[in-house]
Amino acid sequence: MRLVILLFAALVIVPPPARAVDALGDYIRKPDDSFAWKQAEQRDVDGFTATRLDLTSQTWRGHAWQHQVLVVRPPQVRNKDIALLFITGDGDVSKLFNLLKTLSERAGAVAAAVNRVPNQPLHDGRKEDALIAFTFNEYIKTGDREWPLLFPMTKSAVRAMDAVQAFTSRGGGAKPVRFVVTGASKRGWTTWLTAAADARVAGIAPMVIDMLNMKAQTQWAQKVYGAQSQQIRDYTDLNLVERMDDPRMVEIRS
Repeated sequence: MRLVILLFAALVIVPPPARAVDALGDYIRKPDDSFAWKQAEQRDVDGFTATRLDLTSQTWRGHAWQHQVLVVRPPQVRNKDIALLFITGDGDVSKLFNLLKTLSERAGAVAAAVNRVPNQPLHDGRKEDALIAFTFNEYIKTGDREWPLLFPMTKSAVRAMDAVQAFTSRGGGAKPVRFVVTGASKRGWTTWLTAAADARVAGIAPMVIDMLNMKAQTQWAQKVYGAQSQQIRDYTDLNLVERMDDPRMVEIRS
């Protein structure tokens, strides 16, 4: 918790990108009538207002992606123009109340979390890295630019920001126009991409291994250890590391 608070307070500032990756931007901007949100429940705890929203972020390859968004508003919102978005995976988002309460109090801003990024299991029960690797492989085989799972994962975060803005501005309330985005592991990957795709992101705190040059780092691991880490076996099992120079793999990693 202290790490997240420090990162939120420090604001790892990222400038708006000169241009977003076309395929990712095209997917996020693609109209989707399934996008919707509604207030599910609300409670007051020690002056903090906790509201759970039910969100449908999109329909991806025939699957409607559904999430919970927990929005925590402190007693005094000193910084009305900015909010935190914590991207999470499986699990009940209400369990994050104490964390969001602390963050919102110390920052004097709205703090929110979105869960089920990605929606899973999908495609024969695959989850997490196994699911991402599968979708990378499908893109390489088919050339269908909507296959990579990181696209709908990023759109989940973008739509969560949309929902938070719409909810907080109801009844003339202050709408945050900037977001600090954070997440761990695959959600850390999503954090980077959300910043690349959406100019509302003013700062990021990705809790994930630094791997900004995938080809160089996997080549170095092979040289030093003689093999790739078992932690990326979902990718090595599909020979994705060996195909780093495949034109479509180059597109994925760039």
